[in-house]
Amino acid sequence: MVFHWQVVAASALQALPALAFGSWNDFDALPVFQRDSFLSERADCRVLSVVSGDGCASLAQKCGISGADFTKFNPTLDCSKLAVDDWVCCSSGTLPSKRPSQNPDGSCFSVDVVDGSFCGQWITKYAVTEAEINTWNSQTWRWTGCGGIQPGMKVCMSTGTPPLPAQNTSIPCGLEAIPRNKECPLNACCGKWGFCGLTDDFCETKAGAAPGTVCQSHCEKISSYDNVGVSAGGNYRRNIIGYYSNWSAGRKCNGAPDSVLPAVRPSNINPMAYTHLVYSFASVDLNGRLIETDSNDGVLIKELQALKQKNPNLKTMWAVGGWAFNDPPTQEYFSLNVRTQASRARFIQNIFSQLAQYGFDGIDIDWEYPGVERGGIEADGQNFLAFLKELQAAMSSSGRRLEVSFTAPASFWYLQQFPIKEMQDYTSWINLMTYDIHGSWDIKFGTGVLPHTAIPEVSAAVNMLLKAGVRITKINLGLGFYGRSFTLADPGCKTAGCAFTAGGRPGPCTQAEGFLSYGEINYLIQSRNLQPTYNATSKTMTLVYEDQWIGYEDPGTIATKLQYVMQRAMPGVLIWAVDLDQNNALISAVAGYAMSVPQANDDCPQDGVWPRTLKGNTASVPCGSGTGGPTRTRFCNGPSWGDESGVLCDRSQLFLAAFGGCSAIRGA
Repeated sequence: MVFHWQVVAASALQALPALAFGSWNDFDALPVFQRDSFLSERADCRVLSVVSGDGCASLAQKCGISGADFTKFNPTLDCSKLAVDDWVCCSSGTLPSKRPSQNPDGSCFSVDVVDGSFCGQWITKYAVTEAEINTWNSQTWRWTGCGGIQPGMKVCMSTGTPPLPAQNTSIPCGLEAIPRNKECPLNACCGKWGFCGLTDDFCETKAGAAPGTVCQSHCEKISSYDNVGVSAGGNYRRNIIGYYSNWSAGRKCNGAPDSVLPAVRPSNINPMAYTHLVYSFASVDLNGRLIETDSNDGVLIKELQALKQKNPNLKTMWAVGGWAFNDPPTQEYFSLNVRTQASRARFIQNIFSQLAQYGFDGIDIDWEYPGVERGGIEADGQNFLAFLKELQAAMSSSGRRLEVSFTAPASFWYLQQFPIKEMQDYTSWINLMTYDIHGSWDIKFGTGVLPHTAIPEVSAAVNMLLKAGVRITKINLGLGFYGRSFTLADPGCKTAGCAFTAGGRPGPCTQAEGFLSYGEINYLIQSRNLQPTYNATSKTMTLVYEDQWIGYEDPGTIATKLQYVMQRAMPGVLIWAVDLDQNNALISAVAGYAMSVPQANDDCPQDGVWPRTLKGNTASVPCGSGTGGPTRTRFCNGPSWGDESGVLCDRSQLFLAAFGGCSAIRGA
């Protein structure tokens, strides 16, 4: 009997063990079509695979031939260098190729990586080289070279398309997700491990890297958005939105003079410093009705509305919700009120009627936050979007104009629940809460003490929205008129990043652990003769004493953030909260010259009282009494003033830089 073998893939040989590995079945007994498929012009020997413990003598015995014939059939074999999975000839002829071929469907011949696998095994078993393995696996999932193989991988041992990794329900994005190549919300980077984020470790890319070793999709780093909005002229629509907390009207200080942080009523607020004042907070019941949360709300709201007599251009809004509203027992209320078309319609109708009843010009939705983690459902984000769409549609059909805004977190974790790119088209603006980025809750992350309003992280939050598709002209920047405090684990370690054990001591007036108003911080500085320090990296202030560490803003750092707003052509700022300031120190840094007393020889009105003026027209305001006196005029450029559409000029112009694009002329 003579055996004629064609060179075939190892998989094919393994599929025919009776023929290929030493059994003496008669070749002539094969069907003709199968016999012909293995015939070739040159004869291949009958082969045997080496197993552990084999030597040339045992192999000859297994082949059923003499040692002399074994040597004759394997003339170049070095018996001292036998390795597991080597092939030897048990007959005359040549050894067939061990190299696998790609599969008929174009996929590669692959092997599974198990504990103990290494490339040397495959090099021997399949007669391939390490260079070939690297070439074939350049696009294999998680391939970093022979030194980086891990159990569970599949590795190509031939040309062809590499295998796909197994899918996993716990992987949120990328090739392993369900469905495959699922993208992250907010256009965030899908990192190599299939999780979403915006830091460099999620967004890392490298030319020629295999999939699963670098970012998988939306890999633009947020730093690439640093110059979005930057312009020499700036954007002169300047919203100064002040949130007023209703509980501040009855505030008392314990163990410190009440002057440290006086009780603040709306009547104590200078209306010329703001374009908008937001009364915080209302709640909403399960019938979609706005509910007062303080027994004095009725009186305080009337005081707030009375401020319009001093500043006719002042807009007032009612904020609904807040962080605590999304705690039990009311944590589902927002979710339920926007869940169905009927519940949304009821909520919208109540907003219209109750804002009119109380005299408000708009609504601010402070839902913290949509989604399962904060008591809602997965569909909350889309339902919130539907609510905003239907609110705008109701305004259009009724002809009633309301300011509509919502607060957005500076954290990707919470923001991912917002379909924010679509939401921006149904809101006047988005109030980005670029404060509380850090606080005592960071103890579970081990980050140590950090300022809660550091400019690099503030800018990253702005860029996060830009990457998500939000226009810069929709984003108001959040300013915190308070600090976040910590109790240091080691009072000798006083710099950012030092460990802490808890939030800082409560202040005498706000009486909340880890939180100090600007007034309370100043009281500490003065009463203890402390020296705060400026951090040039975070562009914030730090105050350290005993085991206490406080990160906060002062007028200088507030001014820096205002420069950032103007540089990036953002529409303005929101302030939490107007009642945490002391002697108007921080709001003066925001509103600038508008807080100053007019010159004795200048009796022109301050800039909060310019009339509504059509684009392309000039506004004139008389100075003094009677007729024929001096006037101040301004030309309405359109986009420089007023609404984003640039049709009307009717906003207070409280930033000194705003005059760069307008004519401010005194005439006789």
